Amino acid sequence: MSLLENLPRHYKESLQGSETEKPKIVRGYRLDYQRTLVDSILNVLANGGQPSPFFHGDCSRKQREDPHKHLKEFHVVCSTMRPQGIPENYIKMKAFPFFLDGAAKDWLYLQPVLFNTWGDMKRMFLEKFFPASKTATIKKEIYGIRQQSGETLHEYWERFNKLCATCPHHQISEQLLI
Repeated sequence: MSLLENLPRHYKESLQGSETEKPKIVRGYRLDYQRTLVDSILNVLANGGQPSPFFHGDCSRKQREDPHKHLKEFHVVCSTMRPQGIPENYIKMKAFPFFLDGAAKDWLYLQPVLFNTWGDMKRMFLEKFFPASKTATIKKEIYGIRQQSGETLHEYWERFNKLCATCPHHQISEQLLI
């Protein structure tokens, strides 16, 4: 049984495509190593019991998804599956749709513009799933964080660092953080 047979139908169709269907999400040069890239993506998606590599973009989910964490994990995956001679940013642009599901995948496919660079795609993703209002809320939480009663200094420091990591662009100086 091939890896492709284990995937949901919409992923198989995305990977196989058709001659008349041209995705409008990514603009770029022709990828001569398409089969290698597809094989790499299939290996990641058939994740063997590991946590799901997908970002759903669903605010109603019990566990809030962290778009920054998703991008970090996506970067790690892409840096390990890079076929020789293909720029990593191109790999990211091609692979990113396969790591989205639900509302996040709908959002990507409904974009009216083509993405020319990975930076453009990443910026638009963060604007959608980590809006400025969320940044302001987390900055307020960072400024107001206090050690809880019964919480060790180590536990507090860990909680503080996790909070800061959820918003890496908080732009609060290190002097103020300490």
